[in-house]
Amino acid sequence: LALEPLAIDDAALERVEELASLGDAELRLGNAIRSLPPAQRDAVLARVVEERPYGEIAAAMACSELLVRQRVSRGLRNLARGLRGPR
Repeated sequence: LALEPLAIDDAALERVEELASLGDAELRLGNAIRSLPPAQRDAVLARVVEERPYGEIAAAMACSELLVRQRVSRGLRNLARGLRGPR
């Protein structure tokens, strides 16, 4: 194919490794989010990603604010456990 050999220095190699590890982290996060029970996943995404207030989430989910807070708290705890992986 008559391609020039690619010279990769240490900085370029470190950057490739950094980008590969970010991909792994994003994959693990996505898997952890998908593994949450639907109510917890919806509450966490609404509160953390969309930054919606608890009252608004509660109205949309037809439940109390206290229940939304509980779902967010448990969802975040389960996410942390999922990202730590098996021990």
